[in-house]
Amino acid sequence: MSFLYPAFLFGLLSLLIPIILHFFNLQRPKEVLFTNVRFLRNVQEVTTSKLRLKHLLVLLCRLLFLLLLILAFAQPVIKGTNAELLSGENYVSIYLDNSLSMENQIDDSRALDLGSAYVTSLNKFFSPSTNYSLLTNDFERKDLGVKNFDKLQERITELNYSPKYRELNDIVVREQSLSGQFTSDKRFAFLFSDFQKTTVGDLSKLNVDTSVHYFIVPVQNREVSNLYVDSVWLTEPLVQIDANITIKARIRNSGKESAEKVNVRLFFDEVQMNNSVVNLDPYGEKTIDFSFTMKDSISKRGVIRLEDHPVQFDNDYYFVVSPSSKIRVYQIYQSEKEIIDHVYQNQNLFSIRSSAVGEVDYSAVGEADLIILNGLETVNRHLVDVLLKQMQNGAAVAIFPGANADAASYGTILQRIRINEVHADTSDKKGYVLANPDIRNPFFKDVFEKEDRNLSLPYAFPVMKPAIKGNEILSFKNGNSFLSAYSSGNKGMIYLFTAPLSRKYTDFYRHALFVPVMYRLAFLSMSSVARPAYSFQEKTIVVPLEAADESVFTLENEEEKYVPVQKLVDNRLYLELPAEDLKSGFYWLSNEKMRVPLAINASSVESVMEFYSGEELKNIFKDRSNIEVLETNSPEDFYSTFKNKNIGTPLWKYCLILSLIFLLTEILLIRFL
Repeated sequence: MSFLYPAFLFGLLSLLIPIILHFFNLQRPKEVLFTNVRFLRNVQEVTTSKLRLKHLLVLLCRLLFLLLLILAFAQPVIKGTNAELLSGENYVSIYLDNSLSMENQIDDSRALDLGSAYVTSLNKFFSPSTNYSLLTNDFERKDLGVKNFDKLQERITELNYSPKYRELNDIVVREQSLSGQFTSDKRFAFLFSDFQKTTVGDLSKLNVDTSVHYFIVPVQNREVSNLYVDSVWLTEPLVQIDANITIKARIRNSGKESAEKVNVRLFFDEVQMNNSVVNLDPYGEKTIDFSFTMKDSISKRGVIRLEDHPVQFDNDYYFVVSPSSKIRVYQIYQSEKEIIDHVYQNQNLFSIRSSAVGEVDYSAVGEADLIILNGLETVNRHLVDVLLKQMQNGAAVAIFPGANADAASYGTILQRIRINEVHADTSDKKGYVLANPDIRNPFFKDVFEKEDRNLSLPYAFPVMKPAIKGNEILSFKNGNSFLSAYSSGNKGMIYLFTAPLSRKYTDFYRHALFVPVMYRLAFLSMSSVARPAYSFQEKTIVVPLEAADESVFTLENEEEKYVPVQKLVDNRLYLELPAEDLKSGFYWLSNEKMRVPLAINASSVESVMEFYSGEELKNIFKDRSNIEVLETNSPEDFYSTFKNKNIGTPLWKYCLILSLIFLLTEILLIRFL
């Protein structure tokens, strides 16, 4: 225990005054005459004993009154573990979680408001010379420097909810990089968050600086049942005008209470188009189908909206549906070019271009969605490099080998897959008939209405046999592969036909199965399809554009306009989302020649309202001596809890109360004893 004002302890000398008065009573006794003194001795003995006890008790109360009164003025304090915070120059780093989950209601205020009040109360603990830094989930540049408390409080008033969230380890790493610019030996970090389990990361692996004292302050959010739209997608990537299109929306219930008769509505350009009512079990999910028809070539801005309380930031899911552009097919041929050209003559769906093997336009190959190698005997190294690069962007490569194909050169495209040469007996057509396709294969989705076992199938004489089976799409009756799909190791796919597309080797091109198969190859290769929606949690989004130039794109909505970091590569715009206070909704990506709508939503992981409790956090950090968890319910509670544990417990109030009690006791003794 220590005293804030020890000079008052000299007042303890005043305790000698009542002692002196007690033992050296200067009052002279008075003489009283009695006519009868027979009973005087007994009365005198009783009175003297009682007076002696009374005087001693009064003296004791008087001494204790003076002692406690002097101690109250000296202000005794039981020092806490960090009493040095009371004075000196400190550095205080503050993380205030402003993610969307902090929008949740706690009593009469929101979690972010409560966290802001906690930050404001720090001024009561630290000296005016203290330097502060503030971190939020946005990692804004304005928060890179240090601030005094007035600037800190001004910054707190500017905070808005952010659709971005950060794992706590990322926050600590950022805090350490900022604190490195400050040389104070007394460094402290306060982390104010609801510690949402789905976003905070693995706390047991938190890598903290042992020279910094961390204070974990959980803003006790409420675990409530919450309904949200998890995702929205189209059943088919190809959106055609006047064709029926199905939108699927996955609705989830993150709570332990069931939800009944939840109204889910579909809007396009602020006009309600469809409606559905669903029931959800605890922690359950349901997928809802909405159908609509694209009437024109203008992109539609859609919203899936549900009715749910009290958490409302995730009740709307924004998406964009745009008519698909033509699928770009590039054929590199050595023979039979007309067969492929005739397949893709539908000008509304496809854009076909063909070049002989010695006249390849490699820039056009770099823009194609589907590249078909038709009848090539060998594949040169430069073409392999171009194909591999294009497959990294999501394009597909379909291979019809030449009759005398060099299997080794084709193996460089398939890389890890060895290809063996096959010499089939071209006179035995019955021995090389294809087997019935498996209509359960996703490749044939919506191709067949029903399975026909009596289907007459084509023949083909293979010249290749892959050593490793891929996803078998079409095979021979003997089990060998005719058409297999292989992943390129990137986003693209490789489709390998083991027989040439030649009249001598197959009649597949004359069969009714040929056109649907080639169409599916093209549809599944659409690497330039724009996604319906993007997430703020993505550091970089990729937007496919047609005929884009090098002019700068801006990202804007009805309120703000941003110029994000961007890079255009092969008609794909790589866009770094700005760190400003963006909100879920629709944005326009614009330059001088085009205007493209985008839908950006907050990540659905924040919709799960589960949080670490104070006890759970204490158990996680129990072995970390420099991490302290403070459980509080209000700013006042935070103030008293922090002060008592880390600065000290003041005792002057108790001293003053006890001194008044002894004063009252003295009065009662004099009056009634």
